[in-house]
Amino acid sequence: MGSNQAQFAFPTANKDLILKLLDLKDSGKIADEFYARSGQYVMGDFATGWTVVLNKEDTFGSKPESLEQISLQSDFVVGETLEGAMMSSVSFWSQGQLLWRVSYEMLELNVEGDPPMLKELKERALQEGGGEAISESSLFLIPVRLFEGITGYNYESMGEPALDQNSTRHLTKL
Repeated sequence: MGSNQAQFAFPTANKDLILKLLDLKDSGKIADEFYARSGQYVMGDFATGWTVVLNKEDTFGSKPESLEQISLQSDFVVGETLEGAMMSSVSFWSQGQLLWRVSYEMLELNVEGDPPMLKELKERALQEGGGEAISESSLFLIPVRLFEGITGYNYESMGEPALDQNSTRHLTKL
């Protein structure tokens, strides 16, 4: 373990709006894989109708004032996966507000608001633990799987099979 990644997902195909909101520009290069290496941003469309932007360093979720501003112009889901620290999170923002958040950190699953699919994901995690207890790795995966359930993207599969391979683009900061 050791992969760190931030994911930003929008329920729109309006690339110009997404780029503007995240202060990015299209590099003009098609990404041959949906994976962000150090310093890279990658964007791709999913069969779910969501557009996902990936980055290795930019922890979108740690800047609530920026997230509030972005959500005034578009709803979005933001996720972070920090394998080395065994931390993961997913949150949904709309109309300038955090509507819900699920995070796994310091051996605890924390829930704010009323996220979708949470009951089913907890049940799955319990089944993976043999019905007795939920393991740390299964708790870590609850926010990851919630992000995937909404957007179609899971960092372990690098977007397969839900990713439209013709939509992947490298992005750069403005």
